[in-house]
Amino acid sequence: MNLKKSDGYILLEIIVAAAILAGGLLVVLRSLSEAARAEAALEKRSAALILLREKIIDLGKPALEGGAASRTAVNISGGDFEERAPGYSWSAEPVDDPDLKGAWALVKVTWTHAGRVQSVEARTLLKPAKTAEDGNNAEMQVPDKLKKENTEY
Repeated sequence: MNLKKSDGYILLEIIVAAAILAGGLLVVLRSLSEAARAEAALEKRSAALILLREKIIDLGKPALEGGAASRTAVNISGGDFEERAPGYSWSAEPVDDPDLKGAWALVKVTWTHAGRVQSVEARTLLKPAKTAEDGNNAEMQVPDKLKKENTEY
């Protein structure tokens, strides 16, 4: 058998190329894994935002329907979404701010993802304040304080 010195270099080049290819594949697989994790987190967050929106609507219904209870107090509490969305819970608490007119609440949806507690929240007007001139008409203007706070995302 007749071996040349260049035959050893070819084998070395193949080994180096295989190592580079393996390293590249590891990077691609890691990127795909991270993308899958991010997608799962965004899916949970999207579901939480939908649940938050629905809970805000549910909390505002008594005020919109106009019963006696809606004119005197805003029902604030918390709970979970039962079988509809297991693993998600909600809470709502009154916002105590003298600059805000009407009954405002901070509504929060909480869930656990990858061992970490996550949440989304929104401040919402549940019951408009009555104007001085007409006890039945409501002021629907959002205070400047809230406009400034909620413009940055």
